[in-house]
Amino acid sequence: MTAISKNYYVIPPEVTIVRKHGSDETLDINDIKTKIIVYEDRVKNWFLQIAENLKKDNEAGFVILSIAIAYIEGNQQFRDGKSSHNQSKKFFIRGMRRIFDKANVPEPILKSYYDQIRCGLFHDGMTKKNVVISGDFPSPISYTGNQNGQNSVIRINPHKFSDKIKEDFEKYISELKSDTELIKNFETRWRLENA
Repeated sequence: MTAISKNYYVIPPEVTIVRKHGSDETLDINDIKTKIIVYEDRVKNWFLQIAENLKKDNEAGFVILSIAIAYIEGNQQFRDGKSSHNQSKKFFIRGMRRIFDKANVPEPILKSYYDQIRCGLFHDGMTKKNVVISGDFPSPISYTGNQNGQNSVIRINPHKFSDKIKEDFEKYISELKSDTELIKNFETRWRLENA
């Protein structure tokens, strides 16, 4: 038995037959509905629910932020139907613009988010010096400083940031069930991921 999400598994060598824990019902992994169910279960239960549970711990802000930040680029790949290989910054920025309604934010500031938050967490294990997190900040993410992204301070409320990510995910899953372009892109990215 091999888990492919928290609640679904396959039994090798028959890796196209998916079962839900505690059920005899079988699903076909080649069916788009099954792929969406598995993707939703992965993101919701292996990531977002863990972040939600961590909100009870006042010291878990950086872990909550790490989970939320990981979602942005990954989800953008499914939305676009492409890999972000060698284009991580581009995918991250597009995701940030969409999720946090940053259409009018200058590109250097969004690049600063990428460098200071995402790269700090994933390459150094900690955000870089210009990032401050606190559950007391009124908005999920805010920026003070000049428009070129230099000498800036990025303020993040990890709980509110995570809430925006969860909201985006729920909206995506809802749209994914009926939007033909999103379905096509999802299917393309799924194939790339599972090739």
